[in-house]
Amino acid sequence: MGAQQLLSCQGQVGERRRQVRALLENEEDFVLVNGDTIQFPPYERLRQARRESLVVPAIMIGLGLLARDPELRKRVLGAEDPAPRLSKCRVIGFNGRSTDAPGGIWGSLAEQLGKSELFARYLSPLLSAPGPEAWKQLLGGDPAIIFLDELPPYLEYAVAVPVGDANLGVVTTTALANLFVAVAEMDNVCLVMSEFEPLKPTNTGWLVADVVPDTHAFTWSRTQVDPALLALLDDPRWQPVVVFPAEFAAPERVIGDVPHDTARRPLFVLFDGTWSEARKAFRKSPWLDRFPVLGLSPEQVSRYRLRRSWHEHHFCTAQVAALCLELAGDGAAAQRVQAWLDVFSERYLRARQSVGVDPTHATESRWRELSAA
Repeated sequence: MGAQQLLSCQGQVGERRRQVRALLENEEDFVLVNGDTIQFPPYERLRQARRESLVVPAIMIGLGLLARDPELRKRVLGAEDPAPRLSKCRVIGFNGRSTDAPGGIWGSLAEQLGKSELFARYLSPLLSAPGPEAWKQLLGGDPAIIFLDELPPYLEYAVAVPVGDANLGVVTTTALANLFVAVAEMDNVCLVMSEFEPLKPTNTGWLVADVVPDTHAFTWSRTQVDPALLALLDDPRWQPVVVFPAEFAAPERVIGDVPHDTARRPLFVLFDGTWSEARKAFRKSPWLDRFPVLGLSPEQVSRYRLRRSWHEHHFCTAQVAALCLELAGDGAAAQRVQAWLDVFSERYLRARQSVGVDPTHATESRWRELSAA
């Protein structure tokens, strides 16, 4: 199943919004996010989602139909309907593959609601971001569900589209941020989004799990820590080490090398997400404060060519894992992770140019060589 995210921001939640949430929470494959809680599904689920890419839109379509039609909801769910008092919902959405939408995400949503005139000033002469109050005016009234699917490819495309002195990526992220603020203060709107970090086509965390058998993946939550994760951290066979830039940790926690304990193997704790997500998770995980922090500062330039970073010392998850393995003395595993990352990067960039895999490419040869060893 695909990983989904139901955004429910902090604030006063009214009865209609609770009813909408109750309906969506009944879907076991949705991950509920409250305020600053971020959750990611296990890697085996992610691989299945990649193989079954049509499941994500199918789930969204199904939820939209149920939300829009109370009679259908009654027939399908019967006595199991978690929100029997929920009335008909307005259902709107945007798919990130619609890169040719002339009014951007907000123009498309306004058009679906039949309220394009309310957003006319944000569409012409130049696209501009609606503020929170404008979103409230657009979305006010009957219960509404907004589906946003495949935003990463849209934002990746948008940064190359000039809008005045900025670009469509800047305008879009501002518009979405204002939408989130508006939804936090409304009791009739539910926002459902897919394609967060684990399902982004450029995510590399799953590459580590492909190569290193002892890879564990857990959802992150500020308020509810997975008991299995706590059990793993307390397992006497492991020495947990949090991997994060040293300047963000208390000096007494920072270590410059991997501890070599013959009785315990190092257990590297990595935050698989964007830089802002990882920094937030590091700050708001007090249950990790008892462990040392390994700050990596290699001299090499990042191999990761799929996403730009503001700083050369920001590395992707797979590259950080490879560096950790190398420091722990497992050079063979480090080389395999790096080689698999190189293959992944090369294949992805070729696919974006509609060019097939070149089995004679150096990255392919290197990977075959290491895999056979």
